[in-house]
Amino acid sequence: MSKMTIGSKIAFARKKRRYSQKQLAEFINVNTQQISHWETGFRNPSEKNLDSISKVLEIKEGYFSDFDDNIDPNSFFLPLKKDIDSVVISDFRLPTRDDYLKFIITYAKRLSDEQLADLFEYEMHLLKSAEEHPSK
Repeated sequence: MSKMTIGSKIAFARKKRRYSQKQLAEFINVNTQQISHWETGFRNPSEKNLDSISKVLEIKEGYFSDFDDNIDPNSFFLPLKKDIDSVVISDFRLPTRDDYLKFIITYAKRLSDEQLADLFEYEMHLLKSAEEHPSK
């Protein structure tokens, strides 16, 4: 197996975190063409851009350095700060509407169209429930 290039590492990380080239470019203040050039190996990103990519994609230090092919590239990924699969509701407290809206605003860019449709359906269910059972 050949070593991963910086470009292939960027593409791998971006896809793993479910970002488009356009989304990543917006987050790190570059244009989409630069992301494409980096991923194809046409150009290399600056250290500053690599640091920005690492922060946005939540990657451990050393991911963009050379590493042994026997090391799993997945081992460099930090757990997402608030991954939708690991949300724990402590003391059985349901999230407030503000919690829910903050979550949606923060993570909407990472969700697929199907996931967004599910969230919209859930929101409609919440609104209907609120109308049927108004709080005192």
